[in-house]
Amino acid sequence: MAHVSIRMPDSEKLELERYARFCGESVSTLIRKLLREKMEDEEDMKAIKKYEKSKKDGTLKTYTHKEVWSEILLDEQI
Repeated sequence: MAHVSIRMPDSEKLELERYARFCGESVSTLIRKLLREKMEDEEDMKAIKKYEKSKKDGTLKTYTHKEVWSEILLDEQI
């Protein structure tokens, strides 16, 4: 497994260690989880912006409930 080092003020390190203990995680696990969540949030925001842009531009493709079920049932027959 790769090793990454970060520098931070002692006060932030203590805060991070306290938070990790509160969460029942190691500092390393907590940082990995927080980083993954941040990256996922960024991906979600990009998808939302893309959706909002296509909605504003009038290029958003939507489907009726009937169309969706038609596709699902078609897939089951294959």
